[in-house]
Amino acid sequence: MRYFNKRIFFSFIILAWCLHGLVIQGTAGDINTLNVAIYKSRIDTLDPHIQNSTEKCIALMNCEPLISMHRDTLKLEPKLATSWKISSDAKVFTLFLRKGVKFQDGTPFNAEAVKFNFDRVQNLKKGFYWMIEVLEKIEVLDDYTIRFTLKESFSPFIFVFPNFPIVSPKSVLDHEETKGDYAKKWYIDHAVGTGPYRFAEWQHGVKIVHEKYDEYWGGWKRKHCSKVINWEIPEAGTQRMMLEKGDLDIIQNFSTDDFNQFKNTPKITALEKDTMAPMLIRLNYVAGPTKDLKVRQALSYCLDRTVYEKAKGGRIQLPDGPCSKELLGGWKPNNVIIEYNPNKAKELLTEAGYPNGFEMSILIYPTPVNQMIAEVWQAGLSKAGVKLNIKVLPWPSLVTKLTNWAVERNPATAENSYLQFISPRLPDPYSFVFLAYNSKAQSGNGRNWMLYSNPRVDELGDKAIKTVDEKARMKIYREATQIIADECPDVYVDKVVERAVMRSVVKGFYFDPLFAFTTPYSDLYKTAP
Repeated sequence: MRYFNKRIFFSFIILAWCLHGLVIQGTAGDINTLNVAIYKSRIDTLDPHIQNSTEKCIALMNCEPLISMHRDTLKLEPKLATSWKISSDAKVFTLFLRKGVKFQDGTPFNAEAVKFNFDRVQNLKKGFYWMIEVLEKIEVLDDYTIRFTLKESFSPFIFVFPNFPIVSPKSVLDHEETKGDYAKKWYIDHAVGTGPYRFAEWQHGVKIVHEKYDEYWGGWKRKHCSKVINWEIPEAGTQRMMLEKGDLDIIQNFSTDDFNQFKNTPKITALEKDTMAPMLIRLNYVAGPTKDLKVRQALSYCLDRTVYEKAKGGRIQLPDGPCSKELLGGWKPNNVIIEYNPNKAKELLTEAGYPNGFEMSILIYPTPVNQMIAEVWQAGLSKAGVKLNIKVLPWPSLVTKLTNWAVERNPATAENSYLQFISPRLPDPYSFVFLAYNSKAQSGNGRNWMLYSNPRVDELGDKAIKTVDEKARMKIYREATQIIADECPDVYVDKVVERAVMRSVVKGFYFDPLFAFTTPYSDLYKTAP
């Protein structure tokens, strides 16, 4: 019954869109236009050198990287670079570039353009900059050969290149407000690259439009849509209704009930795939009750995954711990708490000096699954005497709040926990051992905002990336992962099972092997209904 009340509510939302003149008129049912409702509640920037989340799929429509990754095997494939050479000590990486490519503004793609791009990344220090902090110098050897020399060995460095799309240097220099600012303001809502789509417009809070670039160097040999529109519609119910009407082709935010119904709905395709992205309840490591190990362990015993799986209405992947086992050769650490045991939690809380429990909060960004996880945990915590307050913020606001606190570290404004999934940015354990748990990742572009810190983990992470031998490197990563698991900095909820819902006219869809919720739009096309 609650569902039908929601339908009335969301009908008013759609009516408001109509009155505002923003309904998807003229594109619904158009075989050449792909209408996608995005996963996030808000997009902050289109700048491929600043974004480091699910905006990746939007950036890659018009800006391409030097190297890409195969959709199934995780093997590297040529893109703007045709081949590469790596020194035996993993310190020097030489890339040979594709000839005859031009940016969408007509300027040539060459080694100088590549160097300019990486100089820009190093200047902005945003997005995936943390991956290239190890760079010592970049040398242009000739028009189509470029050499990256590192300060020290970094074995997974070749895997960083898919995360750095290349933009037109001319577009940057033409739009600098002051010399040397790298057009960071203009690039918030513009982009000029070498890709198959050209940026057309962004009505902030409404839609982002890309159109087919006819002179794309890769050609248009396969079926594609000539226009892709990303609609900023955060409400799951609104996305559902607009999909059912045919106004949307793909939706990324929907409830479990919706997904299960879609699996049996004519003309709708519902897909799911296991990912390597752990869903984490991140616990404050330095402030409040959660700075105590016994408290963190107690909170971990309060998540009833049986209830969670039932509420989710489908299978869940049990968590591996701090790093996905696929990246650790099928190995996972001991002592990862997945048992639901509120009595054990009470015992631990009493030992920690909280016999009557305490009150705490969790920050989440608005999705049906996030709300569900928080509510299941809330119910389990109440049985151990802990009152959980659920706070909902849009993802950009949540990030700002946590990253500011990670710098200020004021105990009076500390959040006790927040919910987040972390996709591996690289097919290497470094993605987690560094990004989520290294002391250097406690602010800025890292994800260690709850300030976990262990000098031995930092030491092992640094040692692993300098170790060229894969077997030896894996042993080091496993030791670091076990230490992290023993210190229980997170409640390991599960590993994300990614789901997608689309009209059956959409063809060519697949899930990104590393980055959850980043639909590769340029490979999609539509057939006649």
